[in-house]
Amino acid sequence: MNPNISVVIPVYNSESILPKLVARLIEALKSICSNYEILLINDGSKDKSWGSIQKLSDENKQVRGVILS
Repeated sequence: MNPNISVVIPVYNSESILPKLVARLIEALKSICSNYEILLINDGSKDKSWGSIQKLSDENKQVRGVILS
């Protein structure tokens, strides 16, 4: 996949807002482009942000997660 638009989002202790954020982004991106990706970059979160990222990426092929160490 060579996306036309890549949205890169740093994630830190954002477990509770990620599903709504991704849903709103997908809605907005679909209206302007059919080929996009959302990259969620987990930056040492202490909550369950990584689990949320994994779930979102399982549900949406346009969402990918990366863990920074």
